[in-house]
Amino acid sequence: MAMMLRDTLFEKISYTDWTELMQPKIQGTLNLHNYFSLMHPLDFFVICSSISGIFGYPGQTQYAAANTFQDALARHRRSQGLKGVAIDLGIMRDVGILAEQGTTGKLADWEAILRIREKPFHALIKSLINSEWKGDSYPAQVCTGLGTADVMARFGLERPEHFGDPRFGPLNVLSITSSSSSTDQDASSAASSPSTRLAAIATYDEAVPIITEALVHKMAEILQMPLPEVDPGRSMYRYGVDSLVALEVRNWITRELQANMALLEILAAEPMKVFAGKIAEKKEQES
Repeated sequence: MAMMLRDTLFEKISYTDWTELMQPKIQGTLNLHNYFSLMHPLDFFVICSSISGIFGYPGQTQYAAANTFQDALARHRRSQGLKGVAIDLGIMRDVGILAEQGTTGKLADWEAILRIREKPFHALIKSLINSEWKGDSYPAQVCTGLGTADVMARFGLERPEHFGDPRFGPLNVLSITSSSSSTDQDASSAASSPSTRLAAIATYDEAVPIITEALVHKMAEILQMPLPEVDPGRSMYRYGVDSLVALEVRNWITRELQANMALLEILAAEPMKVFAGKIAEKKEQES
């Protein structure tokens, strides 16, 4: 269960930051594995990993990588005939670092719906321990709290970015029993998305207001502010956008607006409507 967090953009991670944050999970788990081998067998070996190792999280590259190591180690132990199971935990509601420090942004939205409470967590641990002890067939890796398109639609949540990855395709499917209102809402959202609107226009002058509006909506969503309070005449930097938020904005621009912008451009002290013009220019150059 050991961990260390120090949010840093991947391109700014130093060697020291990389090794220090990896050691608690990787070296700590490896030490236990090396000792509790065939010479010192166990009835159960349960590793607390995280779903951040499944889809990653901006600014937590080391933590995500360390969790994937734990997942792989559990499978390795099984291949050697040893006990081992890794739990990829989602958002813990009652205990743990998120419960102590609180959540913001999308995590706060997901917490109310996808969170795991302490008692169900204890029940899961008990089930895994019993399964390991009895030698039942159980996966070496158990994921919790990922959510599905049905869940997101039912509670009006934005689908997470990793749903756009083909590997998560089975989660990003609405069942045939979903309500028509949810389907209509999804279709309406798709029709009014920035990428759809930009595909229907042909000039720079038409693109700038669409991109400006999209930036304002994105800022309101990220900062959890009322839409009227976000002024396109102000820079994103003035709203407290740091490098981690800028990374999320850059990924969104690449995905939704099909333009590759530098982090420094996002963090520059220029109005959003001016930045929207730069995006339109870059989009025009790259198309």
